[in-house]
Amino acid sequence: MFNRQKIGLQDCRVHGGSTRAELFIVEGISASQAVCNLRDPEFQAVLPMQGKPANASKASARMLRENVLFRELRSALGVSSTDGAQAAECRYSRIILLFDPDADGIHIGALMLIYFNHQLCSFVEAGRIAVVRAPLYELTYRQTASDSAPWLTRFAYTDDEFKLRQHQLTLSGAINLKTKRIRGLAGMPTDTLRSTCIAPETRHLFQLGIEDAEAAVAAFGGLSR
Repeated sequence: MFNRQKIGLQDCRVHGGSTRAELFIVEGISASQAVCNLRDPEFQAVLPMQGKPANASKASARMLRENVLFRELRSALGVSSTDGAQAAECRYSRIILLFDPDADGIHIGALMLIYFNHQLCSFVEAGRIAVVRAPLYELTYRQTASDSAPWLTRFAYTDDEFKLRQHQLTLSGAINLKTKRIRGLAGMPTDTLRSTCIAPETRHLFQLGIEDAEAAVAAFGGLSR
């Protein structure tokens, strides 16, 4: 069980870049607790963070060294310093950025990617950094008017995709169509959070590379936080 009084790494049992060990970086106590309660402790670790991280493209080297989040991150990864740090030294095969599906979540994810690109570039180059896209909308419906007909669920990850799915389902004759805006990871039903964000077989995971890091710098690098 996640300890609200101690915010720190919730580790897994296996480690090493050659294993399937992975580290989720999650913002907020409630969201981190939700992820920690659903992860597989055998190979999935959770590192909670609070607030937006420092912008590595603007912060001083001293600030980055002394930043609490970045110190905990380096410790979790098994990297004592960024000087000469190599992805091969990492305790996890993959680092996964998992944040709320809103503007703040996008910004936090970009700042974390900027940090890796600035301080631990070999992790980006080796394909060790990934992001999970959490759904923004949930659509539930039935295919027939029968009370015994099962409820079906679809997800949308952008406003445009939501409008398209809603239109398609309406045209297809979906019954009792209900829609819900998902406000954050902590408010997701456990089945939704597990299937769309945590379970390797069903989550929407995207590997990030140098081009993604450069895009993050272009979009957010000039902002102080």
